[in-house]
Amino acid sequence: MIQEILPGQSQVSTPSDTTSHHIPTIGRLIGNDAPPPPESTQPLKEALALIGAGISVVPTGYNKKATIKWKSYQSEIADEATVRQLFHSGTHGVARVHGVVSGNLETIDYDCPENYPDNTPQATFSEFSRQVEQHSPGLMDRLTRIKTPKGIHLCYRCESPVERNQKLANVPEIASNGEVVMAHNRTATATLIETRGEGGYAVGPGTPGYNHMSGPPLCEVTTITAADRQTLLTIARSFDQCPEPGRLENYDLKPDEAKGRPGDDFNARGEWGPLLTELGLAVKFPAVAGVTYLHRIGSDHPSGATLGFGGKDLLHVFSSNLQIPHGKSYSKFAVFAHLRNGGDFTAAARALGEQGFGTAASKSVNAVYAVNASAEVKEWGSIVPLTTDTVIIAPQEVKAACRSRKGSLVLRM
Repeated sequence: MIQEILPGQSQVSTPSDTTSHHIPTIGRLIGNDAPPPPESTQPLKEALALIGAGISVVPTGYNKKATIKWKSYQSEIADEATVRQLFHSGTHGVARVHGVVSGNLETIDYDCPENYPDNTPQATFSEFSRQVEQHSPGLMDRLTRIKTPKGIHLCYRCESPVERNQKLANVPEIASNGEVVMAHNRTATATLIETRGEGGYAVGPGTPGYNHMSGPPLCEVTTITAADRQTLLTIARSFDQCPEPGRLENYDLKPDEAKGRPGDDFNARGEWGPLLTELGLAVKFPAVAGVTYLHRIGSDHPSGATLGFGGKDLLHVFSSNLQIPHGKSYSKFAVFAHLRNGGDFTAAARALGEQGFGTAASKSVNAVYAVNASAEVKEWGSIVPLTTDTVIIAPQEVKAACRSRKGSLVLRM
């Protein structure tokens, strides 16, 4: 219907006008006087419950990213009026902020890396739970479990402040064709277990795909001791399949393949027992899938180190209270060098030679190593004896790698 408007006459609504669509002006859309948008019920309901429990929250979109600038909510909790404004109809989900602002809240996130079986986080979490229960009966039942689209969240508060986000366990990255991904001549890694701690947030219930599984609801999350938290983190770290090597060397040679070098010979014929005793480690759990879990003698921590992870005869150290740096993997020779010779591998090789390891031809005082090198260097980076005038006799590949900054040659006197 077209209505003619005469000069000086205002428009008069007719019954048919009431059914037409009202199009607001741009000023009403973006102006300060715009009415608050309608509330999104589920995220808002969860957000209100969380702030009532002293947990800071932020709204998130479909990509799990915060839809607002949220730095201020790392140190203060929004009030109810603000939360009702933040969680409007465009809000897809709700995230909880961790750390001091939320009473030392922390989450351990078990995820499924791309191209891994869908049950990977569940299988990992099941074994993790078994070990925690064996060490601290009843602890797991006190913690909040949340099902996520790709895994599981384990939530708790701690009696003392928690650190920032930490990666606890990595696995090799797998391509869609099933092959391990290489990056910069090293195996690329994907995160299996990590934390959300101080300054971090995690999406949770109130968001599609995130549901409470068991334990207290988030608004009643349990507070645990620092010792209990350390138990959880230590056991989680024991699932790391990509530890940083402590030193490039051959650790898995058979006795007849050791090429006469004292270190290789010790790796092949030496025993872990005396080294573990000197480190103050003892077996904590029976071996599981070929992995032996060790703990510091006199400590309640469940696992200070593991032996045999991934079928490799290496000691992976988690505890920071041992005599060797933690977060790395070591062969017997590397542990021997740290314990007996302060990390001096040349002195350690000499000492082992005097104990009958290796052959006389390998007992040269001057030697050169290819260290911190590429994967190619790792394969042929063996000890190379030097002449008396210290002329380096080394494979051309080693020299080329050093010139291209892929590796370095270190003279051991």
